[in-house]
Amino acid sequence: MKEVYVITCGCYSDYGIECIFTDIDKANKYVELKNNSGGDEYRVEVYPLDEIVFDSSKIIEVKAMKELNNDEYEFNYKIIDVVDEDFDVNRTWVDVEDYSHKKSSKITLRRKFKGDEINVVNKYKKVIEDYFFKVEANWDLYKTYEGRKLIEAETKNNVDSIK
Repeated sequence: MKEVYVITCGCYSDYGIECIFTDIDKANKYVELKNNSGGDEYRVEVYPLDEIVFDSSKIIEVKAMKELNNDEYEFNYKIIDVVDEDFDVNRTWVDVEDYSHKKSSKITLRRKFKGDEINVVNKYKKVIEDYFFKVEANWDLYKTYEGRKLIEAETKNNVDSIK
């Protein structure tokens, strides 16, 4: 299967494509050079080229919110069966709010999955609980933009490891 290596940077409304490579080594070298120069964090995303794949996966979207120093947290999820082609399936969002009256953290995860729904939900709960623990333990770091990017990347890796 042929693949292209898309260099991206930014998040949310700042997310964009920097360039596209057909060689993974060149793509990785480009990202390394850009990341060493400071500024935005650049990533390599791999996309299949000229391949149509039937995918019977469902999509799960998990949302959670927790106030700092509160043992309880809000958690909900939904299964999405049908999406249009513009629907962003592979997303991890984190947000940390530091207001005088409330300090809280939110997380939204969206991924494809196959298999037992309850098993997947329980694995996502574990990732979310780890996320809330880390944010609360390192509040001063994670309330900054750089800290949010750090915990978002780590959480994304943890979610991506769920099978």
